[in-house]
Amino acid sequence: MRLVLAGTFTGYGGVQTHLCSLARVLADAGHDLLLLSFGRPPDAKHHDRNDFPEFNSHVRLEYLCESALGGTAIDTFLAVQRALWNFQPDVYFACGTGWNLFAPAVFKFRPCRFVFHEIMSGEPAGWRDSRWLVRRCFDFVVAQASPVALNFKRMFGWRRPIPVIPAFAAPLEKISQIPQAQQRRVPFGTARAAIFGRLVPHKRAAWLVSQWPRLNRSLRELHIFGTGSEEALIQRLILENGWGDSVFCHGSYGEAQAYTDLLTSFDLTLMPTIGAEGAPLVLLESMACGVPFVATDAGGISDYANSECVIVSKSDSDAFLRGIESLCECLDRQAVDRLRLQNFYRAHFGHEVLSAKWLAFFRSLMAT
Repeated sequence: MRLVLAGTFTGYGGVQTHLCSLARVLADAGHDLLLLSFGRPPDAKHHDRNDFPEFNSHVRLEYLCESALGGTAIDTFLAVQRALWNFQPDVYFACGTGWNLFAPAVFKFRPCRFVFHEIMSGEPAGWRDSRWLVRRCFDFVVAQASPVALNFKRMFGWRRPIPVIPAFAAPLEKISQIPQAQQRRVPFGTARAAIFGRLVPHKRAAWLVSQWPRLNRSLRELHIFGTGSEEALIQRLILENGWGDSVFCHGSYGEAQAYTDLLTSFDLTLMPTIGAEGAPLVLLESMACGVPFVATDAGGISDYANSECVIVSKSDSDAFLRGIESLCECLDRQAVDRLRLQNFYRAHFGHEVLSAKWLAFFRSLMAT
């Protein structure tokens, strides 16, 4: 098939991670791909990361940002139409938001299949949200998680079935050496916990740091990895309260083996978000390493539920703190089976499992 994947390929967020992996899987299966990347242009580091022609001749990547195309949305729109006309796709697969991303479906560029992938929460961000166009302009919707599919149908009025296929996390099992998880006791009060992700208000990393006088009963250390608007606030909380020997804010973190080694060095990971999430991929990466998590049920996180991790209501902040205490008690009793957690990830979210699901989905499009 000739497939267009349209979204954002620049950067290191969940959407970019997913789209890059999906592109590689489809190209390796022999499909011809045109990747249309909207948003900011790549710097040298990002360009090297997304040098798709280097690994597969079936792939062409075009960056479509206003600054590189004359400075207006009209220039971007025209560039998209030219790219599609030259490529003549069988499927146009859009992931994200933005009017130029949706324009090919609105104007029905050609008789190809138009697919929208909801990788966010399924909830609209006001009346200007471009996803209002999906119901009238797209042929298919596929969602990242079951709650996301339900939200999308209810909020945007989609009347047809929405298949659920999880997004690709970083394929740590393919790009690094993950040690087989071992059962071990972590005495209560000695656990090392970590947060990975953007440091923005709805992720609530700063709120969690402010709870350290209670958390330090069950945790020995709390490590924060990521960047964002709350980074300075977190640093200030640590400094003003004299928590520098137990709470740490490290900034950005590495990839591949460096990321795997970092994840596996912790006893648990934390996700206190109350935002309009899809299903954060860092939780999959934590499970891949056999590291249990405590998370809220925001967005599609409940699809990750398993016997080793704790998921609580996002509307009850105290429940999140109790969840940390509960998981630390389980770690003390050796009641967390880390190997079973790894096997759960491999069975439901492993790279090979998701590759097969996504390839089957694209085959099904041509049969409809």
